[in-house]
Amino acid sequence: MDVYRVSILLTIAGHLAYHLCNRSISSAANPALSLTVTYLVALGCSVLFLVVDGRDATLSQELRRINWASYALGAVVVSIELGFLLAYRAGCKLSTAALYSMAGASLLLVPIGILAYRETLAPASALGIVLAVIGVVLISGR
Repeated sequence: MDVYRVSILLTIAGHLAYHLCNRSISSAANPALSLTVTYLVALGCSVLFLVVDGRDATLSQELRRINWASYALGAVVVSIELGFLLAYRAGCKLSTAALYSMAGASLLLVPIGILAYRETLAPASALGIVLAVIGVVLISGR
């Protein structure tokens, strides 16, 4: 199996586990403490991955390769985590919360990809987007 397929399967498995775990966080737990514990575990996993990655560059060389996007991503990931945690606590359904979120983000990414990254949109992809929007509308029952 090629890297592309493995990567997508990894994101699907991670996304599934993410929502199941997020939905299972105790409603009595302080959201800030819950996220702190989550990110301490993530830090440990990331450091472990850094150690076993096997690159020859030093840590200082690697740190120089980091740009603003890595720092911004940290803040963005917290907003996603907190958003879903609060959405589930407010009664959002596990079966639709991610669908609404991903559909909304995907729809916004289409023009960004076209305008900022010069991506092209095939007619079949455009039809798929229309069908996805129709699907979200049907799922929402409106």
